Amino acid sequence: MKKNSHLFWNDLKVSFRIGLIVTGIFMFSGIELLAYDFSDIRKTMHNDLASSNTTGLNRRIAIVYNIPDRESVKQRTNLVKLKKDLSLELLKSFEIVDPIIVQQVITTNRLTYHQIDGNSSILKQFADRADSSQILFVDLRLKADYLQTNMKLVNNRHEQISDIQVQLPFERDQVTSYQTARVVTQSSAPQNSVFESFSMDFSPRSFVAGQNDSWIYFTPTAEIIPQLQSIGVLVWLKHLAEVDLQLVRLRYDVRLFEVLQMGVQSNAIVEKTGADTKVPNTKKEQGHHSTYLTLKYQVSDGSSIPISLAIGVKRRLAWDENNTDFSNSSGSVNNKNDRYNQLTLLAAATGKFEALGLLYNLYVDSQTIGAGAKFLLTSEVKLFADSLVYHHQDPQIGGDSAVGIELFNPAGVVSLSYQFSTEQTQLGLVFDF
Repeated sequence: MKKNSHLFWNDLKVSFRIGLIVTGIFMFSGIELLAYDFSDIRKTMHNDLASSNTTGLNRRIAIVYNIPDRESVKQRTNLVKLKKDLSLELLKSFEIVDPIIVQQVITTNRLTYHQIDGNSSILKQFADRADSSQILFVDLRLKADYLQTNMKLVNNRHEQISDIQVQLPFERDQVTSYQTARVVTQSSAPQNSVFESFSMDFSPRSFVAGQNDSWIYFTPTAEIIPQLQSIGVLVWLKHLAEVDLQLVRLRYDVRLFEVLQMGVQSNAIVEKTGADTKVPNTKKEQGHHSTYLTLKYQVSDGSSIPISLAIGVKRRLAWDENNTDFSNSSGSVNNKNDRYNQLTLLAAATGKFEALGLLYNLYVDSQTIGAGAKFLLTSEVKLFADSLVYHHQDPQIGGDSAVGIELFNPAGVVSLSYQFSTEQTQLGLVFDF
């Protein structure tokens, strides 16, 4: 047991060092030294939308600009960069409609900023064609020493959510001052949509809304699934030539009341290298291992404090009678471990270092402690590492770890991972709808 634990920690140290090296590379790649800081605007809009009567999960925004003196403004500042910085920041909390689509809708229907903003019927038709639930009107006015910017967020019924006035310095200035005024009214009706890639001749490397980070690998995070429902499948690529694929686990999650997530996860029998009994079942090498129900309540979504927090319970629903997970010690110890496994409280804390492109997660329940991280290659490609330590008495193995890569796409997530205790390469699919 000591030898296996020693090997586990060695693997974890190696993974951590690799992660530091990769993160260091990311730190010095693609970072713009001078950029407009729109974080206060994003937080104001996020809070205004949360405190309005908006229902559903759709936060899909189309941005419409009005720049009366465009040529003079372009001589004083880089408009493309300004729009990019605003969109990148908003992507952290909202889904942003591709600006090319917005422009196509405006051009095809011969619309102007003032027509969309001044007519509720036109605004509703524009929102439908742009597949957006909210519209952000951005009015840029050239002043002597700054850009006077008015930002107004409305829903598709022309009901105002936010009204923000911003003084933006020209590019040579590095300090931005904000004066914000909140106006909260009713918001839009629910609509279901999926994230559409943002394209403006750049590849953003930031955490964006609409991506499912509710799990790392072993345990849940403090994040809630972005859509109403999610289905996750993990299979072992045992032998590709013979198309031998074996199910590792199946998970279903549903989002309730914005801050609750209920999930059911079924696990299959898998071999564990280093365990006293490699196959945790005395009669068969394949089949059902266990099923758990998890209810998670998000205490904080990270908008008011730097991290997201969640608490919950995990209940065991089904268990193979020949399972040997808790047959490693005396009868009293095994019975206690089995009892603790039937029902446990859980807690998770998840934070993000935006400048590093790093998401980290800490998890604890009555039998396990977990720590994991995701590293952004781009906003749609992430490396991840996750580890688990079993802190109950006399576990079969001291812990486990996994590393992998995941790719976000409009339907969900595709991942390729390697789990150390099973020595398996696994394919994961997550579908959000």
